[in-house]
Amino acid sequence: MFIERLEFDNSKAYSAIESAIHMGRYQAVRELCKGKRVLDIACGEGYGSYAMAHYWGAEEVIGVDISQKAIESAKLHFSASNITFICGEADEVMSGWAADRFDLIVSFETIEHIEKSQQFLQELKRLSTPNGMIFISCPNDHWYYPSPEQSNPYHIRKYTFDEFKMLTENILGSSTNYMLGLPISGFCNIDLNSNLINEEDKSMVTMFEMDQEPISLLLPATVNPTPENCSYFLGVWNYGEDKQVKNSLSVHPTSMDHTDYKAVLYLRGEVERLQSASNLENKNNLHSQELLKDATEQSKHLTSSLLEHQDKIKQLESDIEHLIRVNETKTKELETILSSKSWKITSPLRKIMRNLK
Repeated sequence: MFIERLEFDNSKAYSAIESAIHMGRYQAVRELCKGKRVLDIACGEGYGSYAMAHYWGAEEVIGVDISQKAIESAKLHFSASNITFICGEADEVMSGWAADRFDLIVSFETIEHIEKSQQFLQELKRLSTPNGMIFISCPNDHWYYPSPEQSNPYHIRKYTFDEFKMLTENILGSSTNYMLGLPISGFCNIDLNSNLINEEDKSMVTMFEMDQEPISLLLPATVNPTPENCSYFLGVWNYGEDKQVKNSLSVHPTSMDHTDYKAVLYLRGEVERLQSASNLENKNNLHSQELLKDATEQSKHLTSSLLEHQDKIKQLESDIEHLIRVNETKTKELETILSSKSWKITSPLRKIMRNLK
């Protein structure tokens, strides 16, 4: 289960992935804050309000949250002369503002908590200036909690993308564009002396030891991201019909020990060793070699899909296990294989050898 709210008590351990996903939503407005009067609905402990006001140039930010504890923490950790934190239910607080207007309104991971969602959206629309931008995100709870009986205990309801779109556009009108919140995979170049990778104990406030001007390159995906497999939906209103909000990144460095590359290389090596052993055993059997080639291609295909489909590893383990049992020989190499963990990952090749007999 993902973290519902980031907490900045010094006793809380730093979570890189949760910091990335929470700041990732605010990253969408990074280039839009400068000189703006901003309303941050459901600001939590104020880290996003602070980023907009302190780092990204907002003229004024008002942060609203229902939790008194969160607001007290926001005032403790993220106070600034151009930030005001208010405790209260979002729709009640907003309904008390008769003349206030905002150039930018952000409401991240809020609407799923709201009972009177249409009234809430009407208040957002009322408080926006004529050219004011509105950014609303909603978690894809149908991915986190796929079965009907599952749900986040803090949420009023689960929204599909189509339900989120229909609800918001009925009140706010057609969205300028929609974005999908997605995890990323790739590589980065980090200065060895950077505080981004120091080994000291980190608390949640370490989140602001961030590189404000990273050089990034966003490449196409191999597996198609969709509204069904994303983490959250992000709708944008009044940004400008001829423009589109830029793709944005909120990432953290990790190490090769936390990737699947070792598993990929191991499986590739095992397939190559088994292919060599089978070639020696069946070098005079052309038909056998053709079957082995087909099985090897299948193994390579499964290996290449490992990063996106890790459940295929279990299937490959079972397949190679069957092959080793049938292809058992007296050679030292195959005896080594039989005594290793590789017997768990071999079925396609072993099934072929069984058919030959």
